[in-house]
Amino acid sequence: MPMVQLFPSTPVLSSQSVSQQISEFLRSAVVQGTIKPNQRLFEESIAKELGVSRTPVREALRRLEAEGLVEYVPQRGTVVRQVSVEEVSQIYDVRVLIEGYAAKQAAINARPQDVLTLEKLCTSFVAVMHSEESQPEQARRLVQLNNQFHSSIVDFSGNIILARTLRIALQVPGIYRTYYWHDDNNKESARQFHVKITDAIKERDAPKAEQLMQQHLINAKALIVETMERVNTIGPSQAEQQVR
Repeated sequence: MPMVQLFPSTPVLSSQSVSQQISEFLRSAVVQGTIKPNQRLFEESIAKELGVSRTPVREALRRLEAEGLVEYVPQRGTVVRQVSVEEVSQIYDVRVLIEGYAAKQAAINARPQDVLTLEKLCTSFVAVMHSEESQPEQARRLVQLNNQFHSSIVDFSGNIILARTLRIALQVPGIYRTYYWHDDNNKESARQFHVKITDAIKERDAPKAEQLMQQHLINAKALIVETMERVNTIGPSQAEQQVR
């Protein structure tokens, strides 16, 4: 059976827990849409690609299964879990509550260097938007920057429980969020909200930061759900052709 290439380049594994690092690589690939829903994950192929034994790969897949990113299907093995429209809708409802509160707290607790971090992420976002990279690569990088922006605000809120909770919410829906980032209007809307949220935090306007974050996520939820319904109707293959 031919080996499926999961990573653009083979990562260098450090002295940390190898299985933990493998789970992080796989998690990132799923979140960014490199590995798609229902795609099979072969222990042997992953182990060979990363130059490790199957044991840490097996442990990593079990960790991702516990997180709900993958699941074991009889007769098929481990596959990336298909996320329902209803589940994604519920995830965004939770994010509206969590991140609205986080933005409000960040406006109260963020330090000048924290605001600078958000401003740099906004600048990087614009740079990627106007880059000449392929659409799939640009979408992948925008997903990454968007996650960093939202995660940073939760970190700057000073509430570690929020950070743990958001990590789970940001893990899905992977490929559907990638399709979302192919649309120029979606990119521009996200950019504008990120800048406004950053300004509100910088100005220590907690109510405004909360309101902007909530509206940002409510808008994103509607567009993500619409994208999922469209992709589920026409199929991932046709959807990929449309965004190329």
